[in-house]
Amino acid sequence: MKTITLAFILFITGNCFAQVTKKITVDSANKYEQAFEVLKANPKVKQGKYTLTLNRADKLFTTGFYKNNLKDSVWTEYDYGGGILAQGKYSQGKRVGEWVYYDGKSNIVNKYDFTKDELTYHKPTALDGNHRYLVINGKDSVIAKLDRAPFYLGGEALMSRTTIYGHQPPLAALNKQLVATVVVKFVIDEQGHAGNYTIENPVGYGCDEEALRLAKILPEQWLAGQLNGKNVKAVMRVPLSFNFTVTKTINMPTQIIYH
Repeated sequence: MKTITLAFILFITGNCFAQVTKKITVDSANKYEQAFEVLKANPKVKQGKYTLTLNRADKLFTTGFYKNNLKDSVWTEYDYGGGILAQGKYSQGKRVGEWVYYDGKSNIVNKYDFTKDELTYHKPTALDGNHRYLVINGKDSVIAKLDRAPFYLGGEALMSRTTIYGHQPPLAALNKQLVATVVVKFVIDEQGHAGNYTIENPVGYGCDEEALRLAKILPEQWLAGQLNGKNVKAVMRVPLSFNFTVTKTINMPTQIIYH
């Protein structure tokens, strides 16, 4: 009987502890709003539901959960129109199992098993087997068509969301009402790491610095290009189009250009 009573007390205590949370809302420079729950006993520990919303437009971008300050359970990423871009599970702050990536229109573009560290599905793009890339092998390099081009896990829809809504318009470009395209050049190595960022066509007015910053804040989820069944180091060129007239926008290309 003592054992049963002790178990009952532990059950009640555990449930009360799980429920002792409060909601925190953080406004990030009038652009994004984060809402999450924290433990009342320790407000530094996130515990419960998390949402990321685009301010003013009230557009939901991310939903998920935290457990003991680490990402946990199912997380979902959305595009501006509410379509799902990515969905999968976290456990102790790490992505686990198979994540599914969409184009925002319910079409699957990639599947990746993070437990096995394996790409399980890749919808071929116009760049696969068609465009030429500068492939680097030590001190040597060659221009070749790749069986699979280097690509961003989740495709251009997920990559565009980060750049479009993460940009900070340079004051000089705004004052000039500049319309320009900046091409960021960088290397994707055999492990999918991006580096060696440079600007290929400087346009000035703060746009070059902003293009570099945007390219670098993309989450590290590039996958290497493949040639003859092996991962290779290749050079990418990604154009970012700035429009600082009335619309004040920045857009990713509909197609990433080669080499």
